[in-house]
Amino acid sequence: MDRGAEPGGESCRLGPGPFFFSGRPPFIRGTVSLQNRSDERVRVRSMMLGAAGLTPYRGRGAGLTREPGKAAGADLLEVRPFRQMDPLEQASVPAFVRIDRFTPPGEYEAQVRFGDQHAQAVVFVQESHRLELVPDRITVSAAAGETIVRRVAITNEGNVPFSTRRAALAPLEALGTLHRSLAIALTEAGHEGHVKFLDRFIKELADNEVPPAKVKVEIQDQEIAPGETKLVELSIRLPADLKRRRGYTSWIDFRDKRLAVEVNVEGPADQAHARPRRAAG
Repeated sequence: MDRGAEPGGESCRLGPGPFFFSGRPPFIRGTVSLQNRSDERVRVRSMMLGAAGLTPYRGRGAGLTREPGKAAGADLLEVRPFRQMDPLEQASVPAFVRIDRFTPPGEYEAQVRFGDQHAQAVVFVQESHRLELVPDRITVSAAAGETIVRRVAITNEGNVPFSTRRAALAPLEALGTLHRSLAIALTEAGHEGHVKFLDRFIKELADNEVPPAKVKVEIQDQEIAPGETKLVELSIRLPADLKRRRGYTSWIDFRDKRLAVEVNVEGPADQAHARPRRAAG
């Protein structure tokens, strides 16, 4: 018969430690040493972990779990082992604990508690890089040489600050480049052998790509703290030699997130378009 082991009971004992936990918030995984002293299978439902600087994961409107008599700042986190233990088994059992998702990376001294049993533990919180972009795609119609200004809301869902200086632009690439280049290469060099065909194909691909150095992108310098959302202004100056009535795609990498950019060129370069314009749509 399977049964649950109660904290402080004699059927299941906590090993001497230290125990080690590691991971990116909110899920931190590790192992705890347990000994089943009974002749039945048992499952340890949960135990507690306390550490200065660690607080429990909280959903919207959820409260904190505190041991009776403990003041604020002494929050306890629930540790959940993964499996049952066979009769008289002694083993290192996988377990996990959920911590606040904005917990700073670092090493935390902790204590695992199972009823009146205590053991030392160390929790290694790793860096978590996670951003959310709204919108995650920009589509604009503009003339060659025009400067487009847009704003993007960036939320830092990780546990380390993010600087917009780390953003990087990919090359602008004409829409339909692959099919267009293939068709031109087949028409103009398809009968001259595969070497000539490949040379022409590669040339067409290169002609339809705009290097990042030719696209001037200015991103408002912002430092975004964990849990913070900021509106960031982007200014994109298109090259004057973009081809009219052609669409181009690119993206801007913000660490782990990508902002897609699609530009429809509606006219040639014009001095009237030199000043920045906040695009619609």
